[in-house]
Amino acid sequence: GGGTISATGTGSVISSGTATALNVANTTIGASDLTFQRISSSGGSATGIILDTTGALGGLHVTGNGATVGASGGGVISSKTGADGSTAQGVGIYLNGTTDVQLNGLQMNDFQNYGILGNNVTGFTLDHTIINGSNGTSVAGVGEGNAYFTGLKGTATVSNSTFTGAALDAFHVFNNNGETLNRITITGSTFATNAAAGNSSGDALVFQATNGVFNATVQSSTFTSARGDLFQLDLHGNVQSDLVFGGATGALGNTLSNNNQNIVSGGGGITISSGGAGDVANLTFNIAHNTMRDALGTALGISTGSGASSFNGTIDSNTIGVAGVANSGSAQGSDIGFVTLGGADSSVTITNNLLYQYNNDGILLQTGDAVDGGNHKLTAVVQGNTASNPGTFGNHGFELNAGTVAGDAQTVSLTLGGAGGLANNFTGSGANGGTDIRLRTRFDVHVGLHGGAAAYAGAATDAAAVMSYVQAINSGTVSVTIGTGGTAGFYSTP
Repeated sequence: GGGTISATGTGSVISSGTATALNVANTTIGASDLTFQRISSSGGSATGIILDTTGALGGLHVTGNGATVGASGGGVISSKTGADGSTAQGVGIYLNGTTDVQLNGLQMNDFQNYGILGNNVTGFTLDHTIINGSNGTSVAGVGEGNAYFTGLKGTATVSNSTFTGAALDAFHVFNNNGETLNRITITGSTFATNAAAGNSSGDALVFQATNGVFNATVQSSTFTSARGDLFQLDLHGNVQSDLVFGGATGALGNTLSNNNQNIVSGGGGITISSGGAGDVANLTFNIAHNTMRDALGTALGISTGSGASSFNGTIDSNTIGVAGVANSGSAQGSDIGFVTLGGADSSVTITNNLLYQYNNDGILLQTGDAVDGGNHKLTAVVQGNTASNPGTFGNHGFELNAGTVAGDAQTVSLTLGGAGGLANNFTGSGANGGTDIRLRTRFDVHVGLHGGAAAYAGAATDAAAVMSYVQAINSGTVSVTIGTGGTAGFYSTP
């Protein structure tokens, strides 16, 4: 109710039975912080911890006991009931208008609303914390689950933590009012939604941003269940974003599988996208050394949407699908899909990936839709990849689909293979009447073809010449299909 408070004891403990353990409302937490070793509240309906409008000087620090979780660590908050929409009931921890929250070693489980619910939070750290059991009862609207934030700002860190059993989303950040999240860094953590038969769950880890800045790093983490996407980045408005998913070594890579019994059509994997005609999302990304399997739709799908969004990044050294395990890459789609709708120049480098058990293409590149986006340039470098073991309805190891509607006049710079280790191994990757490589350009889309010592120099629509050029810079004896239409064709530039 006013004033400034702080607590600096290193071993302070709150254990409140079923009541709210700590409630700081309309009171400033001082610069020396509010520190406790352990906070516990279990049973009943009262929210375990409430921080509501606590200023910008200091924050709540639950220090725990190293890597210990629960009663001997940071405490136990569990088993809270409450009506949907309530913040005073059915929630483990409620944060609103607060700063520098640091939590370590908490065991949290079984909340009818949310494990953690945050609004307008600046600076957040969570370490060695488990939120499991059954979390949330509603999937309407934004739904309920383990940890939800609306307006997460500054920097955030989540490490060595578990988020499972979500009714809708396990971990969700909505930054839809131009907030600046300099970076959220997630390491060594596990994410899963409710996997039971008949569940209506959503996404395991989802980031949504409209305007502002949203940067994220996700490394060394495990994803095991989602009815929607295992990971989703959804960008709108004029937003600047940088995504690191995985890293330079296998140890930094993430492990994604999906045991959810009710994956929706198009779901089950990774979706990175922008949306409508007014969106100007500028995304840089690095997706490397991850293993992925069990998607229903595209395993790794990246799309700029129909606005003037520009996506530029690298997809390197990932393994998608399991050789010999039927349809384990994507049961209904491609292993990798990169789609631009022409609204701004974009680029992607796809290198050294192992792609198995896809049910469309190993790699799909597509550009077009000038009606919605306009005509711009796609630059793609595709080298050192292996595609094999197509799924039941697999089609091509690699496909370029350039031009989708009348009026398309985009340009594409495609480097497809090269000398030595730069060559792709697509031999035997086509199936069901498809070929190992399919290059299709229509309307007035011009494709510059590269990879050899010199760029392609044949006639624009000479299928035999294009085929010979591509076969010379990729391993084995690949089958190639060439398609041209309108005034489209293959050139030495761009």
